Amino acid sequence: MSIPTLEKIPIQERCFLFAERVVKLAQHLSQTKKENVMSKQVLRCGTAIGANVEDATGSSTGTDYCARISIAYKEARKTSYWLRLLRAGEFLTECQFKSIYADVETLCRILWTIRKHSQAQLRAQEQAARAHNRGDSSQIEFVDPVTAANNANSPARAFAPPGAHEDEDTDTDSTPPSAKK
Repeated sequence: MSIPTLEKIPIQERCFLFAERVVKLAQHLSQTKKENVMSKQVLRCGTAIGANVEDATGSSTGTDYCARISIAYKEARKTSYWLRLLRAGEFLTECQFKSIYADVETLCRILWTIRKHSQAQLRAQEQAARAHNRGDSSQIEFVDPVTAANNANSPARAFAPPGAHEDEDTDTDSTPPSAKK
């Protein structure tokens, strides 16, 4: 069962649903294919995505938030690698691979976007703090991009699946390097 991609699902829930699939995949590989090494790797990386997103949600600083989202993105990239390797080793059928691989790539794109926007917001916040120290009274408040995604005018629409806003102008840098062809 694939994670619905046409619905707006909070990133925390997407990660949890993906982790459930990864756990079932690791059990399947271990029990039926007798594959334990790569299945443990995909289990570790695939479940760490959601754990780091949850950790980011509870962050007390913007810097910590950005760091945790970056780690979640890296874990998603590693999961993608292990899934490709499992397919190359013929431990996954083409159908099994395409389904779960599409889900991890969706997570990668969403996390990349959250990471990019939260880092930009953190830079703007640092600039505002420097301006404030010079006597300028402008300040920028850090807003969690996951929460901001509920706002239709927000650039950090983490809940929207990739391609949901194709009719709008997009920043070409919002695509992770791994997804560019």
